[in-house]
Amino acid sequence: MTTPELLFHTTLRVVDFHADTSGATQTVFVLGTHTTLAAAKAFSQTALQGLGYEPSDFTEYKTRANLADGEEWMYGDGIIVHAVAQAGQVFEVGLDTKPNTEALPEGETGSVLKLPGGHDHLHYVLQTKTDFNQVGF
Repeated sequence: MTTPELLFHTTLRVVDFHADTSGATQTVFVLGTHTTLAAAKAFSQTALQGLGYEPSDFTEYKTRANLADGEEWMYGDGIIVHAVAQAGQVFEVGLDTKPNTEALPEGETGSVLKLPGGHDHLHYVLQTKTDFNQVGF
């Protein structure tokens, strides 16, 4: 049983430009945690389908893995999937890498093998920083 140095959290950020008259709202969800980058990338590629969405549900659906030769990825280093819904909401599936401070052991498939205290799921605390001077998403 190995203990990886890093954990890879798959996140979903939904930006809704219609939810509030004062501007867009952003909601962030943690979809999963993996002990290998390969497992996290594989999971992130199909995370929206795991939530019941299909690529055809979106007016724009791009994955970092499906870039054409010479095509530049314009959505940021940590973003794996960028999609825009029919109503205009932006869905971004990304990876966030953090140290494995709890020394959680690695399972066979790149998942977390067991959690401290016999718990069966992780709890996440999210901190959001908003830069109101930043233009665009």
